[in-house]
Amino acid sequence: MWIAWIIFTSAAALAVIIGIAILLFTVWRLTRLPLRRCSFSFIDRSAMPEEENSKLAGAEEFLLGEGFAYSFSVHLPQAEVDIPGKNERYLNVYHHAESDAYAIASHIAALARYSIVYVNCFSDGTHWQTYNQLRHYTIELDTPHVFDDYLPDDATTWRAHQKRISDSGKQPARDKNLAMQTIREEETGLIDRMLKRGALKPIAEERWRLTWFFALRCALAVIAGSYKENLPPSATAETVAEAFLRRKETSQYFSSGKKHKGKIFVATSVLFLLFFGWLFDWVTSFVLFFVLLLHELGHLLAMRAFGYKNTSILFLPGLGALTVGEKKNAPPFQRLIIYLAGPMPGLLLSGMLVYGITSTQLIHTLAHLFYDRWIITAAVFSLLVNYMNLLPVFPLDGGRVVEMLAFSRFPRGRLVFIIAGCLIIFLAAFMLNERILMILGILLAIGLPTQWKLTKIRLTIGKKNDKIAQTEEEAAQMTFEALSQPGFAKWSLNKRIELADVLIGEYMERQPSGWEILLGVVVYLLCLALPALYAFVILEGIFI
Repeated sequence: MWIAWIIFTSAAALAVIIGIAILLFTVWRLTRLPLRRCSFSFIDRSAMPEEENSKLAGAEEFLLGEGFAYSFSVHLPQAEVDIPGKNERYLNVYHHAESDAYAIASHIAALARYSIVYVNCFSDGTHWQTYNQLRHYTIELDTPHVFDDYLPDDATTWRAHQKRISDSGKQPARDKNLAMQTIREEETGLIDRMLKRGALKPIAEERWRLTWFFALRCALAVIAGSYKENLPPSATAETVAEAFLRRKETSQYFSSGKKHKGKIFVATSVLFLLFFGWLFDWVTSFVLFFVLLLHELGHLLAMRAFGYKNTSILFLPGLGALTVGEKKNAPPFQRLIIYLAGPMPGLLLSGMLVYGITSTQLIHTLAHLFYDRWIITAAVFSLLVNYMNLLPVFPLDGGRVVEMLAFSRFPRGRLVFIIAGCLIIFLAAFMLNERILMILGILLAIGLPTQWKLTKIRLTIGKKNDKIAQTEEEAAQMTFEALSQPGFAKWSLNKRIELADVLIGEYMERQPSGWEILLGVVVYLLCLALPALYAFVILEGIFI
């Protein structure tokens, strides 16, 4: 019973920690949005670029079918969020004579689809507007009479807007000039409204960013809305793939620079030291920190040597550390070296320290410089941490090597291998009474449903040409074509994008050939044999 309680409380605590981490990361990203005032002008429809008109053809077809008529167009040369090359927008506005509603149609590049916002103005100067699956993308919260019911299609949203206006008992205004003025104020007045609320801080002349407090409120809305958002029925695999790539491109524009990466590294390092200092003692905490730092530096230097971009190290309090980086189409042998570059420097260090400990003359000299306990702790931790990481258990470095070499072509086998790794870690945690291993096992168990979903998608995609790495566009198209199958229809858009991100990166990498598998196995086994060689040399030195 107590074991089940430990697992439950640990899983709950991990879920809270992960949730807080996602929230804080979203807040940080929102505080980096560079905001400015929006420019605005009414234009004749003939001034609309043909490309923009074609993007809005679907919206116009729907609106004309519902009794709307074209009214006027708007040109926004620069939007509030300042992203180079992505600021210009065009709007087509339609009028529904019977209800005096206006429909604002625009193309959202980040979603690769059009959106329609319904607006009714009233004679008292107020107005009501209805979005569909877009409310969480706006940064202006608590605006009165702005609605989004997250309905499945445009028709249902239009009916909901009509009912809302009818139930209100308010009489819509018939003044077109009032509607034009309202739309202008909505598009151009955001910065002034946010400044009045104290939601912005200046970063340059006529440039602002969200305050942390307001960004926190926006982040909660973004996270909640992303789970409610779903694909419209008209969405195709091609348009969803395009939307995914555009979102990723925009996200990369706001990727952290060296200064921010340094802050994240320092913050996570301090939390790591405090956690393990509280859990064990300060000597153990500092030694473990430097052992893991050397391990991650091995990964980092290998990544940089092979041309990876956006590399960084962060510590995970209670778990360990992580090195991340990006490279398209990394060859199998480069990935093998990167996986092994973490454990090997630590194993070499542990060998030197163990040799020093067994050498009476050397240990006597070192004792004048360091405490014996520091040397022994460093030797033991460096050996255990790095050799454990070499073991063929997912998600350790050795497990990733085996996954790449043996299971990259076999989705079911890969899933079994991952489940086996989870069970092995749980078994080791119980046998050794090791809390950190237990936490790692719980974290892996929480991720198993995601691994099962990934396996279903891999099986749907089937075999691809293993000898040729896919381009990002090809991988995205292939992945979202699989996700458009009926079996995945109940999954939220957020979940599909999360899974697609993993699979697209995977299908952009060429799978190892026969000789690469053979060479990789030989290299991996030699690395596994290194500690046995240390033991032989040390014992030989002691007994001979």
